[in-house]
Amino acid sequence: MTHIRWGKHRQFHVEALSTLANVLVELPISYQSEGKEVETLFRYALTLTKEGEQWKICSGMASVPFMAGTYSFSE
Repeated sequence: MTHIRWGKHRQFHVEALSTLANVLVELPISYQSEGKEVETLFRYALTLTKEGEQWKICSGMASVPFMAGTYSFSE
């Protein structure tokens, strides 16, 4: 993957308590792979805990929703 470019978030949702938060975000990404321009979405789910005044990621998950042929990762 080369020439990676992130777009503006499409979906963004936060649920927070005083020391625990969940964040869902969907980000478009484009990059070059094997000489081809590829565009897809990355979706992230993050759990954060508050330590002092800082929020820190304590767990997370990412997904790349796709149909056949919509993205390519070279080794």
